[in-house]
Amino acid sequence: MYLGWLISLYVLTIDDKRLRGKFNFALFLKWAFVVILIDTFRMGILNFYFQSDVDVTDLLTRVIGTFTIGLFSTIINLIFTMGEEYGWRYFLQTRFQSLYGNRIGVLLTGIMWGLSHLPLYFFVFYSGIEGLYAGIDITVFCITIGIVLGLIYMESRSVLAVTFIHLLHNMFMTNVTSADYNQDFIFTKEFLLVSVITAILVYTPFLLNKKYN
Repeated sequence: MYLGWLISLYVLTIDDKRLRGKFNFALFLKWAFVVILIDTFRMGILNFYFQSDVDVTDLLTRVIGTFTIGLFSTIINLIFTMGEEYGWRYFLQTRFQSLYGNRIGVLLTGIMWGLSHLPLYFFVFYSGIEGLYAGIDITVFCITIGIVLGLIYMESRSVLAVTFIHLLHNMFMTNVTSADYNQDFIFTKEFLLVSVITAILVYTPFLLNKKYN
């Protein structure tokens, strides 16, 4: 299985320069910093909801863990993340933007991306009313963070670059939210409201970027 993944990665990103694009390390670092900064801000707000106060030391410890042991525990997700980025950014966003313009195209892509997560969040991670709340949350989240990922792809034209940013975000969120206090977390409408509002506030301003004109 791992050998098959490596061959696939070679064919899709190394052998095919048209799909790989021109990977710009400086551009990658810029967007990695922006995305992690936003993630840290959002997690501070959500941690406040979980605990009523933010344990800064604990939060920083888990952030550091993301770039050490977390790196090895989540790198296996590279192939799935790359698959998403080929589908959503390289293919669907490009197609929608050619039909409806840059802003509408990226929002439509986010809607489709969010809806594709509904079965997982509604039937696997949660159920009943919690599943409904979680489904709404992931859909809004995909639409809003899709604005940032879409902008990164428009600027870099590299599936590889946006894949690494996407993977870094997933890795960060998975490790930083894995603290003991939220293992039995119940998804409530109050948390849905907090999560949706913060996602809209921190991600949608990127629509004002000139590349979306």
